[in-house]
Amino acid sequence: MNFQILFNFILPSRSSRQLSTTSSRQETSIPMARPRDKRRKGRHNKLPRSGLYYIFLDHMIQSEDGKIIFLIANTVIFGAGWAFCSAVRCTTMIMGPSLISKSGRTFLISFAIAALITGPLMNLVLNARECVRSVTCTVQLQVNHTKLLFKTAAVPLKDLVDSITSNSKSLEEESNDVEEDFSVFRTEVKDMSDFAENQEVEQVDKKDTQKTYSLKTKLRCYDVFEKAVEHCKTKFSDTHKKCMETIWVPIINHILCVPLKFDFLCGITHILDKWCENNIPVAGNFGNLYDTTEGSIDELNQNFEAKTEYKVTSRRDILNEEEVSHMIGRIDNEFDHLTTNLQTALNTVEQILAFSSLFLLLGAVRYTWQFNSNIQFDNIYISRYFRIIDAKRRLQKKRTLLPMKQAEDMHYINPLGLKLTSGEKASMVTVCLSSCMMFVP
Repeated sequence: MNFQILFNFILPSRSSRQLSTTSSRQETSIPMARPRDKRRKGRHNKLPRSGLYYIFLDHMIQSEDGKIIFLIANTVIFGAGWAFCSAVRCTTMIMGPSLISKSGRTFLISFAIAALITGPLMNLVLNARECVRSVTCTVQLQVNHTKLLFKTAAVPLKDLVDSITSNSKSLEEESNDVEEDFSVFRTEVKDMSDFAENQEVEQVDKKDTQKTYSLKTKLRCYDVFEKAVEHCKTKFSDTHKKCMETIWVPIINHILCVPLKFDFLCGITHILDKWCENNIPVAGNFGNLYDTTEGSIDELNQNFEAKTEYKVTSRRDILNEEEVSHMIGRIDNEFDHLTTNLQTALNTVEQILAFSSLFLLLGAVRYTWQFNSNIQFDNIYISRYFRIIDAKRRLQKKRTLLPMKQAEDMHYINPLGLKLTSGEKASMVTVCLSSCMMFVP
């Protein structure tokens, strides 16, 4: 007997012409038939239409107008197909079981991996952007502090010179006022109480005005930058605590908030420490000028005439604010460029995955076409419909297939049976061995 043709109870029937032709050629075989497809026109249009749209078209097309056009086309085509064409209904229904096939599992795993990578990766990019913004803000803050340092260091001397110049004609009459005014400047130059614990202060010669005031100015410069570093670290710590409180999921909050622990970036301000050593805003003859001025103030009670001349020199070469602003803008532009490239790459990956999903649709179409055109294709199931026909043939005292012999049973599948085929046994053994190897140390 020729038992190579059985029944599949899932998919629609072949054409009656093909069945009758095949049956006439094989008189000894069982009549070949598929379960008849009971059409239900106009029902269940929305689910396949929406599912296919969100699987295939939502990530393929970037423009909103294109998405709307393809959504309308998808609705019309599949709505009409489900209403009037059994092949369309069959194709869309097959796509569901196709997701648990080998290619479908690969597709789902790819989508899952892409989703797991895209979310945390974009969060890391956003956190890195905030770190870059914080660093650039710190640099800009240091620039502002340096400008303020210049102004603060020059104000007492400028005020003194202006006062002496404006009151040179009545210097004798206002000698006491000048003495009081100069005491403030003397305190500014000589007083080192704020840095009494510094070893360099203990070692410097207090009589050398030039060295004393230069050291004091340098220590003030260091102090400005050190306070900026402490403030920056405090901000990093506070922001990290807020991040850990906001993202309460263990492990994930440590991964996503780890950039906020990079408080060592605050140490970037120490690159300006070298500037404090090499570019102290104190003139080379300041000490001699101060000693001379102090001696002159001590003799103000005596009659004398004085002519004071001074020149203010702008030191823009020490701190080029435009260059710093240009550097900050360039850093922001580079980061924006990298972010754009990363977003483009992620969109490309999503589009590739969306296009790869078309293989599921093409596979379903190919399966439907082969099933309707080749009666021997995937016809190895003993379905309920087949049992009914076999029982009718038994009543008619014709040849029947059931019960099958042992040699025949291994080639066909009972959908309701628990017996495994040779291919299923091989797959199960492979999976078990793979699982054991994963747990073996």
